[in-house]
Amino acid sequence: IKEQEQLLIIANEEEKKRYVQGLLTAYINQKHRNAEFNKSRFINGGFTEEEWEWLREAKDWYVEKVQGDLVNFINMNDFSMSRTIKLIKKYARMHGVKYFILDTLKLDNDAGSRINDNSWLQLQQNMVKLYNVIKPSNLNVHIWITAQMSKTNRRARYLDQSMLGISKNITDVVSSLMLTRMLSQSEKEGSTAIKVINEDGHSVQLDPENDYMIVFWDKNRQGSTNRQVVLAVDRGLNLIRDVGWTQIDNDLE
Repeated sequence: IKEQEQLLIIANEEEKKRYVQGLLTAYINQKHRNAEFNKSRFINGGFTEEEWEWLREAKDWYVEKVQGDLVNFINMNDFSMSRTIKLIKKYARMHGVKYFILDTLKLDNDAGSRINDNSWLQLQQNMVKLYNVIKPSNLNVHIWITAQMSKTNRRARYLDQSMLGISKNITDVVSSLMLTRMLSQSEKEGSTAIKVINEDGHSVQLDPENDYMIVFWDKNRQGSTNRQVVLAVDRGLNLIRDVGWTQIDNDLE
């Protein structure tokens, strides 16, 4: 949005209004540092005069900077990779869009009721088809894809592509693979707290009252994968801040 780059969001999880509410929440809290405007306010209602002022300001920003052709949104109730590819081709060729988000990668809708080994093969093949469309020698566009980790691995300390379960082969064609989890309380304080280094090379003390997310790179064609990034996150205020990097050993190595 800051660089006025067009984007298409293809969503099969959230409706457009949730994305807009999240965007307005982030804008308000970035513009007014002490606002503490939680996105749950859209559910609860009963806005104060000050909140109405923030919302009108955020709406004006949205109408001026976002609404229109900048951020396009398509909700896909029945997921289909072939339709996803058609949308990417259309928006890239007809509208010059270079950036896409697919949230979330799933099996094609007609395969969802009979999940088996062949279904995961279909998922892998779909990723190859998608890559062949977006790669530099074809449309030369970028797509950010979200996927869910297998439920049995969500409490693991070190994350890698094996956490995707039998669907891990979908990562063969990606340029970067990032896996994220929240920091546990024991990682934020006491003798078991992880060591976080900021951009100046200094050790950072984490606030045990705050929430932090750690990002693992299992694959990164643009850089190294041996360090992890620590982010301070407030999912209610929709704020995220880069704290620094850490290094967590893989006990399996």
